This record gives sequence, C-alpha cells and structure tokens, in this order.
Amino acid sequence: MGFALRDASASGVAGVTIDRTLACTVLPAGVGAVKAAASSKSAGPFSGPSPAMASVATGNGDGEALAEVHAGKFPGSPNLSIDVNICHRAKTRVPLTARGLSGGPATLPMKATCLTARQILVHLRAVMASKPRWTSKPPLQIAYGTPLSAGIAVRTLKQKPLVYMTIKGDTARFYSAASCF
Repeated sequence: MGFALRDASASGVAGVTIDRTLACTVLPAGVGAVKAAASSKSAGPFSGPSPAMASVATGNGDGEALAEVHAGKFPGSPNLSIDVNICHRAKTRVPLTARGLSGGPATLPMKATCLTARQILVHLRAVMASKPRWTSKPPLQIAYGTPLSAGIAVRTLKQKPLVYMTIKGDTARFYSAASCF
C-alpha cells in the first residue's frame, strides 16, 4: 500500500506529510468495537519516558492496532504504523476535527471504546520532520522518522464522528463521542 507523501512547507510547516484515509474492518461480521487511546509524553518510573502517542485498534479481545503514531523515540517501536491486512484505501473524505466530540488535553492516558458497525473510516495525517524510512513487517506498513504533528479521526461509514486525536510535540489531545465508554 503506498502512502501520499508531500512537502508540508506549503502549509507553513517544514517536513513531509503522510495523509491517508482508510476503511478498516473491526469485526468480520455483525457489530464491532473500536478502541482509541492517546497520551502526552510521560516519565515512566521503570522504563523511562514514554513519548506522546495516539492509536486506534479493533475492540476484539486484546485488539489489533489499525493505526498508531508515536511522537518520540520509543525503543523498538516505529513512529507510525498501519495494518494493511485490516485497512485499505478509502476515497471517502473524513475531516480532521473534534466537532461533535468532547475531550481535551490527554495529560493522563485517555482511552475510549466505541461500539460500531463492522467497518470504520480512519483518517491519519502526520507531518514528519523529514522523509520517513518505510518498511513492511506484515501485517504492518511502518515508518521510522520524527513526527512534528499528527491527527487521527475515526468515523462510522455513515460519517458519525467517534474519536479524534492529535499530537503536537509532547502533547496529545483526545476527543470522543458521548456514545463511547
């Protein structure tokens, strides 16, 4: 799966933009769930600091990561990953906005589970400091680089907003629908 890369300098931000809208299957049949999480940079008492991050996963069992962004160096982890077995390109426009959702800064880790139909739309946009190094580790397409900012919007196929998360530097913001728990 290829990714749209473009120079972000036209938007006033130096770097390369990764912009992808995906249709992801969260459950092969019936009603599914999606889990979202975001957290700002924190100091871990045993493992050292954790970078700001935002992720969306299936709500099945332990969940399978659909899309994830880490803003800093995290040993052994890529800065951006997408599951290409569960998600594929979508032409549907998904706005990157918190409109209709409630939330704010994720000073502590924030999580939500949203019940949904078996497919969702995910819009991932990340501005990287420079062109990332891409690699494939099935089922993931992963990028190593330094995200300057990122946004992830999750909606139903009928465009009902479920979750919106952003990362800028060490700070994450998290917004979810009232129907999520």
